[in-house]
Amino acid sequence: MGNDLSYNTNSNIAPGFKKDFYFWNASLGYSFYNKQLTAKIKVYDVLNQNQSVKRTITDSYFEDREDLILKRYIMFSLSMKLNKFAGKKPKKK
Repeated sequence: MGNDLSYNTNSNIAPGFKKDFYFWNASLGYSFYNKQLTAKIKVYDVLNQNQSVKRTITDSYFEDREDLILKRYIMFSLSMKLNKFAGKKPKKK
């Protein structure tokens, strides 16, 4: 089981843009087949608050911009642990 949570803020954005948000990812994995295989499901942006707001300032203008980005999504994975490499078996203790 895994979690990571971060808080993002941008105080220089014009009114009308959301200035802060939480970004939370959560995952759950299960090992099987003598702990050789691990199946995992991970949910990115659990709270669905991710945003891409940025301010650009130059000598002649400033711009506040919000871009379309990937919000909440789920990823499934299956990984395999290899105990042998080049046909050699690990030594037992």
